[in-house]
Amino acid sequence: MPRLVAIDLARFLALIGMMAAHLLVGFNEGGWLELATAGFPSTLFAVLGGFGVVFSTRRYLSHGLIGRAIVGGLTRGAIVAIIGLLMEFLPEHPIAVILVYYGIAIMVASFLVLIPQLPLFALLIVASVISPLLNFWVAGATEEFASAGTLDYSGPGQFLVTTLFTGTYPALTWSIYLGFGIVLARAILNSDNRPRTALTWGGAAAGVWVVAEVVSRMQISRVAEDLATQGYGGIEEITESLQGSSFGTPYFGGWDALLIASPHSGSTTDIMRTGGASIVVICILILACSRMTNTPGLLKPVAKVGATPLTSYVLHIVMTAYALAALGEPMYGGDYGRIYSMLSIAFWWQLAVILALGIILTVINRRGPLETLVSWTSKSIAAMVPAKTAQATQVAGGTDSLQFDSNGGNT
Repeated sequence: MPRLVAIDLARFLALIGMMAAHLLVGFNEGGWLELATAGFPSTLFAVLGGFGVVFSTRRYLSHGLIGRAIVGGLTRGAIVAIIGLLMEFLPEHPIAVILVYYGIAIMVASFLVLIPQLPLFALLIVASVISPLLNFWVAGATEEFASAGTLDYSGPGQFLVTTLFTGTYPALTWSIYLGFGIVLARAILNSDNRPRTALTWGGAAAGVWVVAEVVSRMQISRVAEDLATQGYGGIEEITESLQGSSFGTPYFGGWDALLIASPHSGSTTDIMRTGGASIVVICILILACSRMTNTPGLLKPVAKVGATPLTSYVLHIVMTAYALAALGEPMYGGDYGRIYSMLSIAFWWQLAVILALGIILTVINRRGPLETLVSWTSKSIAAMVPAKTAQATQVAGGTDSLQFDSNGGNT
């Protein structure tokens, strides 16, 4: 089956956006770059993960092999999480690695993909309201606010709490993003007119994005004024803090947990804002690529990088960790000007390395090594599950959720 090049290009943008957020921290501080990379690239990556779940399960579900779809998805998620755990052994670096959270979210999404379209969409809306309140409550009840979004390996309970609720990319929030990706992927793949469907979804998502921005700004203004009158600082200072990353958990509970869209807060408006923006980007690329019969030559390495997101992301983290180790500067309390300068330079040479990888994989016509590992292992383990004779129409809401034509997809 031909690939949806738009999805590969979207993955490339998500990857480069995360690299910029990690490496260009000292460039354009407080400007457009910081605004564009504050939560948006990682959310785009998560929503695209929903597409990946649909692509990897479509053949199983079309033949009614529910068990194999679930086992294959659980295996994929477990391998991604294990790779994330192994990256804890790298030299010290300041990047919050997404892979443990992402792997668990893939495992959750392996069950979400079985839910019919409309019930799943309704479930995701309800979860978008409940999850920030739950995350905030768990953080307070377990005193995980002090962890600043990091994973806690001091015990199984602490690890689960930080992975599911209070880490920078809590699996509960990311499962919602992957769920919306599943809904969008189904809508696009089952459409008889993909450009029209993309235009409809993109327009609706843009409206959601704007509403979330407006509501959040109004609530931040109100909260900043209240806190300033209570002596917690100046309005501008408080506003700036509320517009900064909250490392996975809302700053406040109640209505503020729903209405303040701090980056990485998982608040309802944060989900609406970054999720809406992600859908807009995906739909724009689908529209732009709708008339493509073949990927243009110059875009092939870029698309190949997007088709190897796990390998490219891990390579980026590894290169950053060892570059900082070679710099010999203490991560905390060192010469931050020197560190930021090195990171800014690292962005460009890492981009060149990743594009070179894309060129090589394009020439030899191969997948990324980690993508090959995940795909082969998950398919091998799923094949151990006895085949069932259930019809595909009994799965995930019938044929409306499961029809994939010859242009359906990325593997």
